[in-house]
Amino acid sequence: MVDFLTAVLTHEAGAGLYLSLCDMREQVLFAMLVSIFHRWEKELRDWLVREMRHWIRDETAFRRVWSSSFVEILNLLKDIGLDVRSKPYFKALDGCRLVVNVHKHGDGKSLDDLKRQYPELIASEGEITENSGAALSWKDHSNLHIFAEQFEAGSDAIVQFWNDVPECITLGEIKKLPKWLLDAAPSISVK
Repeated sequence: MVDFLTAVLTHEAGAGLYLSLCDMREQVLFAMLVSIFHRWEKELRDWLVREMRHWIRDETAFRRVWSSSFVEILNLLKDIGLDVRSKPYFKALDGCRLVVNVHKHGDGKSLDDLKRQYPELIASEGEITENSGAALSWKDHSNLHIFAEQFEAGSDAIVQFWNDVPECITLGEIKKLPKWLLDAAPSISVK
């Protein structure tokens, strides 16, 4: 009897340790993804400001780039010739952004967007197809999980993005600039 009890307790301890290690692995993946994504976003804004310094001398415009939303940055990139939304890696990049926001902020707009745009990142395929995705309605930030494949897809998307970035951007190549940037720096003129 003692041997059986010892075996059961040892098995339970091993299973508990395994589950703790799985949770730790997931938390490390989240921490790395958050760190990589936020660094990419800062480096992107820094690159934009450095490029803009070649054709703008307005600190207000530079501050506006730093305070702009992700969507505004995507629109600016499109206006200067890099349409990120049309790239094959955009889905992974945008999904990464939403996962990072849900992990950081919990429930809210990013969770709603994640459920709508990338339900596979918050629910299993069976849950998505079952009852027309009704299971998604009760999912919250605590249901967010990350796997090595998702981490790799996000980091690969960032690398692919930087591979697409032009070496430099001149004002003459730009056909238009977004209103928010023109409002911040009225001295800019685009032909």
